Amino acid sequence: HWPGNVRQLQSVLERAFLLSEGPLIDEKDLPSEVAAKPDRFDFEIPDEGFSFEVFEREVILKAMRKTDWVIARAAKLLGMSYKTLCYRLEKFQIARPGASPTGDVVSSNEEPR
Repeated sequence: HWPGNVRQLQSVLERAFLLSEGPLIDEKDLPSEVAAKPDRFDFEIPDEGFSFEVFEREVILKAMRKTDWVIARAAKLLGMSYKTLCYRLEKFQIARPGASPTGDVVSSNEEPR
């Protein structure tokens, strides 16, 4: 996300290039309003640890809800293939709310529309 116009972006990048200490522009070379990254997850690791599978399931559920249960869009959002997401939906027994309990878990043989 860039809050300004293209000329402002060009100016910021030129300044960052001139002020950078190495061959690459680093986060410290950018203005604070651009360099600040919002927290991507509102979750903390408890002292006693956590189950990565529970975390993975929650992330997949959030992606499915965000994409209105469109598997291809959720897979793209998560950076994984359609088939991988289908496998994980089956593994975690994730189905669209209101789906029948007898077989609406997504099949990995199903292709995107």
